Amino acid sequence: MKILKSSFFRPRKCQHGNFELSPDKGREILQTFIDFESGLLVVSTIKGKEDSSKSGVQCEVKQYLINLQSLQILSSDDYKEYFDYGLKESYSLDGKLRLISQRIHDKVRNNDFFAEKLYDTEMGTLISSGESLAFTADRRENLLERHYSTLKLQKESQRKETEKLSLSDLESIHKAVLKKEVPIISFFDEFYCYKLIYTGKHFEILRYSINDRESESIPAKLSTFLNIEDFWKEITVDPNWFRTLSIDHQQSLQPFVLSREVIETFNSLKKEKELSYGQHEKIYAWEKVFIHPDLKAGEVKQFCSNCTKEVKYNPRYPKYICSICSSKDKYSPDRMLLEFYNTDLSGGLKIVYKDIHGNVLGEDDSKSEFLCLIDGKEFIVQEARFGGIVIQRK
Repeated sequence: MKILKSSFFRPRKCQHGNFELSPDKGREILQTFIDFESGLLVVSTIKGKEDSSKSGVQCEVKQYLINLQSLQILSSDDYKEYFDYGLKESYSLDGKLRLISQRIHDKVRNNDFFAEKLYDTEMGTLISSGESLAFTADRRENLLERHYSTLKLQKESQRKETEKLSLSDLESIHKAVLKKEVPIISFFDEFYCYKLIYTGKHFEILRYSINDRESESIPAKLSTFLNIEDFWKEITVDPNWFRTLSIDHQQSLQPFVLSREVIETFNSLKKEKELSYGQHEKIYAWEKVFIHPDLKAGEVKQFCSNCTKEVKYNPRYPKYICSICSSKDKYSPDRMLLEFYNTDLSGGLKIVYKDIHGNVLGEDDSKSEFLCLIDGKEFIVQEARFGGIVIQRK
């Protein structure tokens, strides 16, 4: 790369001064920024799009450091004038944590990074370690600072979680402000639409014909209940109620008064019965109407489809298995030992076939999902939406 300086006859200018950056032939400037610590200009270049597409390999990035006063491109030997590469030791204010840090130059990439280790001084144990790029446009947090930032975020998250509502809290709050004659929920089957309302004294189900628009003004009073719990018992007498009835999201105007009844019903159903994916879809269509933004995490349950242990709620993967079951031996239908990985950082599914001794027999990354056996049961393995691997009961 060259620096083309400005002159009287050929004025030049870029965002960093009176000069232009001229990358080597076949390369383009990827990014430029001022290093926070040193004030040096950092320039990264990359092979042009045409060259990189022909090579079929990952583009090589070259980095340069430029002194803006002298407009000199620094060599790696010059870096020592600007940066300290010695081993550093520092402590937290209370002396309980010790940080060991060293700036290291990577000659291959012409880049610097920090290697850090954080120790508990009382126990002498390693808390965490990591590497981070040294050249940054903003102030870099060291491992000790990141540790405290993480603790702060965790405390804030815990504080917010304690302020969230249980299902009982949600029910009580919304019962206290229940409006008369306004639909609590609206649901429908093949022929009729139903609305649950509160009259001020009791609860009523009003029935409307879906096919007769005129009947909207003269609904049939179908049932009356002294309390909302009795209404819910009536609805759930039929074990297939959530498959035959669909909820109207837009017309369900006061649903949270029913959240505890609905969600607890589904929690029990998901734990006690093996449900199909279609049934899970029907459940989620109901469930999402009753999940309030301030509801505590864990109130809506989900269970491992292998051992029924409670797992984190994720309706996108309603039959995924827990980490313990995921770590068990996995076999192909013809009894070959299997392991699954992402093909690269962007995702994908790689299947590794092994013999009983753990020797690799082959790999396959041509499939989007694969059938495997765990504990003699069939499961489907696929790439998770945001990376990683998800295993679900077939």
